[in-house]
Order: sequence, then C-alpha cells, then structure tokens
Amino acid sequence: MTTRNHSKLEVATQQLDTALLLYFQKKEYFSAITLAGAAEEILGVYLKRHKQPNAFDQDLEASLRVYRWLFKKEGSRDRIHKVINKAKNSAKHMMGKNDVTVRCNARTEAKEVLDRAVSNYYSLMCFEELNETLRIKRFNAQLVERNA
Repeated sequence: MTTRNHSKLEVATQQLDTALLLYFQKKEYFSAITLAGAAEEILGVYLKRHKQPNAFDQDLEASLRVYRWLFKKEGSRDRIHKVINKAKNSAKHMMGKNDVTVRCNARTEAKEVLDRAVSNYYSLMCFEELNETLRIKRFNAQLVERNA
C-alpha cells in the first residue's frame, strides 16, 4: 500500500462532515464530539495562520468578559478553557483509574463543538479553497432558523 500526504484541510473537512452526519442521525454523539473537536482545532490553527480569530478563542474571550462582569475580577483563562472543553476532553481521555464517566448532555455538547467547527470552516472559506458541504449548510441553516 502506498503512503501519501493528505491535506489537513481535507482531513478536517472529512471529520467535520462525518461528525455532522452522526449528529443529524441523532446517535453516537461522543464520536461526533471527538471528530468535530479535531476539525475545530485544525481549522482554528489555519485561521491563526491567516491572523484571524477562531471560534474557540472568541468563546473563551466572551466567557472571560462575562466572568469579569459577574464577579468584578479576572477569571482564570486556563480554568475557563478547561470548562469549555470539559466534555470533549473527558470523552477522549481517562485521567486515572477512577475517571470512569463523562457527565454532560452529549447532544448539547456535540452541537456546541460543531457550532465552533462550522464557524471556523466558514471563516476559513475567505482564505482557503473550501466548499460548503450539504451537511455544513444544513447545520448552519438550523442555527440561523433557531436564532431567528
């Protein structure tokens, strides 16, 4: 079998599209979270290469502003980062022998990670040759419809 190079943008697009497929089938939400999370991270790094903000960093900054407003002091960037990624990381890693459950609403977590990945994808379309897939278009349409 021949080994070849694969574009990480193509990999991320495939991961995102498969995550959306699982999400729309209303099953395997943890697989959707993991795939969407991988795509979100790759796409986010590409945005940084283009000196653009990514969705995770924007959510983190917004969370820090809300924390500052609520508690009148600075929040811990690291702690909020961990909170945002808690379900995604808990589904991927086992932190010791007693870490045997993932506590979350898997569908909601999948939607949030997908939202960030899709946002990154759309932002990156201005800089890279990316095509809007049918599933990405459907997910975005549902978000817009719910927010209208």
